[in-house]
Amino acid sequence: MVVNTGDQVGRIVIGVLGLIALETTLENRQLIVIISDNATAWGSINGIGMLIVEKDLENFEKDPKESEEDYEEVSMIDKIENLEVGLFEIASNESRLKDINCAIEGYFSNITLTSDEDITNEIATACALTAFKLRHPIKMYLDRSTDMVMVGGRHPMKITYSVGFKSDGKITALYLNLLVNAGISEDYSPLIPHAIISCLKKYNWGALAFDIKLCKTNLTSKSSMRAPGQAQGSYIAEAIIERVASFLSLDVDVVRKRNLHTYESLKFFYGSSSGEAPEYTLPAIVDELFASASYFNRLEMVLHFNSCNKWKKRGISWVPIVYEVEPKPTPGKVSILNDGSIVVEVGGIEIGQGLWTKVKQMAAFGLEQLWDEEKKYLLDRVRIIQADTLSLVQGGLTAGSTKSEASCEAVRLACSILVSRLKPLKQSLEEQMGSISWDTLITQANLQYVNLSASTFWVADDTSSYLNYGAAISEVEIDVLTGATTILRADLTYDCGQSLSPAVDLGQVEGSFVQGIGFFVLLILFNI
Repeated sequence: MVVNTGDQVGRIVIGVLGLIALETTLENRQLIVIISDNATAWGSINGIGMLIVEKDLENFEKDPKESEEDYEEVSMIDKIENLEVGLFEIASNESRLKDINCAIEGYFSNITLTSDEDITNEIATACALTAFKLRHPIKMYLDRSTDMVMVGGRHPMKITYSVGFKSDGKITALYLNLLVNAGISEDYSPLIPHAIISCLKKYNWGALAFDIKLCKTNLTSKSSMRAPGQAQGSYIAEAIIERVASFLSLDVDVVRKRNLHTYESLKFFYGSSSGEAPEYTLPAIVDELFASASYFNRLEMVLHFNSCNKWKKRGISWVPIVYEVEPKPTPGKVSILNDGSIVVEVGGIEIGQGLWTKVKQMAAFGLEQLWDEEKKYLLDRVRIIQADTLSLVQGGLTAGSTKSEASCEAVRLACSILVSRLKPLKQSLEEQMGSISWDTLITQANLQYVNLSASTFWVADDTSSYLNYGAAISEVEIDVLTGATTILRADLTYDCGQSLSPAVDLGQVEGSFVQGIGFFVLLILFNI
């Protein structure tokens, strides 16, 4: 039998079946997970391909070119016949489904929910169904374990490549073939190929060609996680570099440095995002990191330690990173209340990355421009409130390490509008009264009906994308008997340009490193 879950109703039904725990049995049958090459033969994520196949294991061999008419379509279980009508009504009313999502997922209410592959659909449907049956409001909270299971984790991949190189380690060509396990529905998966290649291009591959396929399988849909695609792309690049070094019996450090971009090759691979030549700081970052971390001295110490110890071994390595930033449009709104307090709304969602901290600082900075010499410190008066899709209708996505700076720019523009409205009044009052306070200014502005609310919608131009550069060195020790791994030291250097909030950005760099440890060590160790 074949279950086609490519449509909204099919996916919602399956989600609700799991959530309400209806007991069903599959007699002498087992779900076959179709991945890798078989998945692409059965159909891509954007095609009709049916990839949930239910059949006897011993009869699994089948020509992928067989038509779908050879299968029997799945019929609904008798127990849920009465639920079908309600489910179809919910699925057919897109605006109602959006309202449900906003009601139960208010923390992410600025994310526009229009795709039938949104993970929140299952939760929204379960809440709607329960509320309909019980006739009162329902709020659902998932524990972290269930939440992570539903998210599906990062995308597993099968990677094959052909690489050409010279005897000195200089790579001249790379052909990459990727099969990405996207799960049962698209979700974030269509954006993964671009992210992979964007990070893979951190090295000068000479001639680069790639073929990436998204494979539809009967596993949980994969979603976005910090640096989705970029983490995998960087890993692929480093694996290829290390393989070339191993084949040529060369020091991997030599091969890495030999294949770093020049500005000319960087511009060829990244186009306008590469900026001007002085902005390409990666070679300088690497040299500075080597000096500050005493890399070569520590490398000799590692080699000496390994020669003297049989059951414990150490390793030290460095990797560069290039991240392409593509700012997205975002709205901002700044309002000054009668008591002089400042309320700010932005499209970005605060999820621990310090977005609200930066926005608060930017709002205070922007309004302080009213005073040329003596600054009025307004930071304590600023309050950020969570916007929703009614107050800011084009909130957009909080993703791609761009929302903080985009939100700050939108707020800066809104503050500039308010400053232009308040400055003539301030100058007039100062001529009459001398120096005035913030409270006095706002009181007089209210009395004279000055508009104290400004909204903006910042849109990036074609030249707004840019590249971030960084490099890191890690030294680890492994117990070869138990597999216990100890990170002895890590040195990270990151060019963040002019930081909006250095303390926040430092925390983000440290947090990303720790999260990367979890991805590259724990996930691989436990095969999650």
